[in-house]
Amino acid sequence: MSGSGQDDTAVQPNVSEPGFPGLGDLLGPWRLDARLQAGGMGVVFSASRADGSYAQRVAIKLVRPTYLQADPALAALMTRRFEQERQLLARLSHPNIARIVDGGWTPSGLPWLAMEFVEGRDLLAHARSAGLDVRARVHLLAQVCDAVAEAHRHLVVHRDLKPDNVLVGADGSPRLLDFGIALLLDGAGQGSVPESTLTAYTPAYASPEQLLQQLVTTRSDVYSLGVLLYELLTDTRPFEPAGLSPEELCRQVVHLPPPTLAEGIGRAQLQPSERRRRLREASHELDSILRRALAKQPSDRYDSAQAMAADLRRWLQHRPLAAHPGGIGYRLRCLLRRQRVASVLLAVAGIGIAAALALALQQGLAARDAASDLAEVNGFLAEVLARSDPYDSGRSLSLAEAVDQAAAEVQPRFGASPRLAAPIRLALGYSQLSRGMLESAERLLAQGLGDSEVLPAFDPVRLQLREAWAQLHIARGELDEGRAQLQALAAELDGADSEGARRTRYLVLNNLAVIDLRQGRYGVARERLLEAQALGAPAGRVAEATLVSNLAQAAHGLEAPEQAGALYAQAEALLRAEFPQGHPDLTTVLGNRAELLVEAGQAGQALVLIDEALAMRVSALGASHASLGLPMMNRAMILLALERSTEALAALEQVVELAVELNPQLARERITALLLQVRLLRENEPARAMDLLVQAEALLVVAPPEVREAMAEPTAVVRERLCELAADALGGRCWSRPAASD
Repeated sequence: MSGSGQDDTAVQPNVSEPGFPGLGDLLGPWRLDARLQAGGMGVVFSASRADGSYAQRVAIKLVRPTYLQADPALAALMTRRFEQERQLLARLSHPNIARIVDGGWTPSGLPWLAMEFVEGRDLLAHARSAGLDVRARVHLLAQVCDAVAEAHRHLVVHRDLKPDNVLVGADGSPRLLDFGIALLLDGAGQGSVPESTLTAYTPAYASPEQLLQQLVTTRSDVYSLGVLLYELLTDTRPFEPAGLSPEELCRQVVHLPPPTLAEGIGRAQLQPSERRRRLREASHELDSILRRALAKQPSDRYDSAQAMAADLRRWLQHRPLAAHPGGIGYRLRCLLRRQRVASVLLAVAGIGIAAALALALQQGLAARDAASDLAEVNGFLAEVLARSDPYDSGRSLSLAEAVDQAAAEVQPRFGASPRLAAPIRLALGYSQLSRGMLESAERLLAQGLGDSEVLPAFDPVRLQLREAWAQLHIARGELDEGRAQLQALAAELDGADSEGARRTRYLVLNNLAVIDLRQGRYGVARERLLEAQALGAPAGRVAEATLVSNLAQAAHGLEAPEQAGALYAQAEALLRAEFPQGHPDLTTVLGNRAELLVEAGQAGQALVLIDEALAMRVSALGASHASLGLPMMNRAMILLALERSTEALAALEQVVELAVELNPQLARERITALLLQVRLLRENEPARAMDLLVQAEALLVVAPPEVREAMAEPTAVVRERLCELAADALGGRCWSRPAASD
C-alpha cells in the first residue's frame, strides 16, 4: 500500500466491470480518490474520509474481480484469504507494521480492507535515494526483522517478504505490508489442496521449502529476510530468477551456495566509488549472518527473526555474533574493539579544548574588546594553566584543585563584567568537562551561559558555551539530547558568513561525528568530518589533529586499514609538532596505531607504541588515572598476541589493581581483565580461574547498566567454556553465579 501514487496500468482491472467500484465511489465512510497499484490478488486505492467526522487518508485494498469470477470455489477461497488478512492485521500492533483502520464488503460482495496510508518508498528505493551506507542498511533491516518477529509471536508467517512489501516513511522507519498470503500457524487453512494451487510467494525471495512446496514455518520468513539483507547490501539477489525456468531456479536455490557479499557487490550495477565504499563497509561477519539466514535446511537458520535482528545489532555494536564461529578470543577482541571506540572519542574530545578556548578568546574578546581586557583575561587564564599543567609544573597536580581556586576568583574579579566572565567560565568549565568533573563543569558552564546573555546571538563565546553545554549532556551519556543540541546549533550556523560562526560549525560537525563514531555509524561520521574539513581548520594544528584522528577512526571502522594508518600518522605528526614532550591526546593516537598494527600482524611494533603511550600518559596524569585502564588492557592483549602469556598475566593484574582503586570508573576494564586472566589460567589452574570468574560475575551484578549489557555475553561464554572443563579438572564442580540484586 504505497503512497507513491504510481498507477500500474498494465495490471489494472477493467473499471467498467460490473460490481467493481470506481474513483469517487464510497466504501463505508471512505471515498476512493486514486488507484495506487495492483498485485496478484488485490487492487489498492487511496481514499479519504468522506463523512465529515475527521480528516484521514487510508489505503483501501480490494480483491480483484477476475479471481472471484473465474471459479466459484476459488472465489470462496480468495474471499476467505482476504478475510483472514483482516483478522490477522487486527491482531498485530507494532510500529513497523501497517495497522488496520476499517473493513467491509462492497454492495456487489467484494471484500475491502482500509489500512493506514504509508507515505514512502519501498525498501530498496529508499536505501538508494537516501544514499544509505552499509551500517544504515543493516539497521533498517533489523527493524524489518522486529516487525516479522512480532507477526511470528502471533503465530503468523508472512510468506511473501520482498522490498515491495516494506515501505519506508519520511522518518526513516520501515512499515511491513501485505499479509494477504500469510499463514496462520494455529492450523486454520493449512494443507488445503486448493490453497496450494495459488502463487503464495515471490520466487526471487522464496525459501527452498517454498519452492519445493514443503512445510512453511517461521524460518521460511527468516530465509526471505536473508534475501532482503543481501539485496540491501549488494543491490543484487543471491539467486536471480530472470531468464530461468522454475525448475532451474529451484535447483539453484536448493543446491547452490549463495555468493558472498563481495561477489554480489562486484557484479552489481554500482558507481565505482559506491562499489568501493560497499566493499570497505561490508565485513566478513555480515557474510556469517547471511550464511545462517540463507541456510538450505530450516534447522540450520536462525531459529527466529528476533534472533537474526539480535545478530544484526551485535554487528552494529561490534559485539560477538551468534552466527560467527569464533571462540572466546574472537568475543573478547570484539569487546576490546568496542572499548577502543568509546575511550578514543573521550580522549579526542580533549584535543578540541584548545580549539574551543582559542576560538572563544581570539575570535571573541579580540574582536570586540579593548586590548587591556584581553590582556587581563589572558593573564588570569595563564595563572590557571600554570597551576594545572603537569608539563609546566613538573608534577601531577589535580586540575580540579586549580580550577576550583580559579572559579572562586571569577566573581570577585569579573562579576561586574559578564562579557569577560563568560569566556573565563567557558575555559574553566570545558577543562573540567574534559577531565570528567561533571558537577563543577555544569556549575561553571551554567554560570557562563547566564553571563553570555549580554552578548550577541552569534558571538563566538556564546556559541562555544552552547556547544560545551551539549558536550556536558554527551558526557553524562545523554547522547540523544546532546546530539539534538549540536544539530540545532549546526543548523543555525549553516551558511553563516562570520569567521567565528564558521569555526564553531567546524567544531560542532566534528563533535556530531564523535557521537556517530561512538555508536558505530562510521560512514555517517566520515561524511560529517569531510564537511567540517571543507570549512577549513580552525585554531591550528591541535584542532586539525582532532579531525584527522577522527577521520582515521572512521576509516578504521570502515575496514580501510591503509587509509586509517596514514591518517593516524598524520595526526601523530601534528601532535608531536605541537607537544614535543608528549601529551595525553597523542597517546590516544599512538594507542589506535598500535591496534592497527596488531590487526596487521605486527604486534612487536605495536608494543613499542603502546609502551611509549603509557609512559607519556603516566607522566602527564599520574599512575592512578582512569584513562590508563584501556591502554594497559591493550598492552596485555598485545602481549597475548606475542604469546608472552606470563607477562600478559602480570599486566592484567596491574589493570585489576588500578580498577580496584578507581571502581566503578573502571568496572568494564576490571571485569575484562578478570575474564582474560580466566582464559589464561583455565587449562593449568582451573580452580583459580573459576575463583576469578566468580569475582568478575559479582562485579557484573553491581556494575553500571551499560557495563552489564556489554559484558554479560562474554562473561557467559567464559563460564560456559570453563564449566566444560569442570567435569575433569574440578571434579564435576562448577561454581554458581552470584545472584543479581534489585
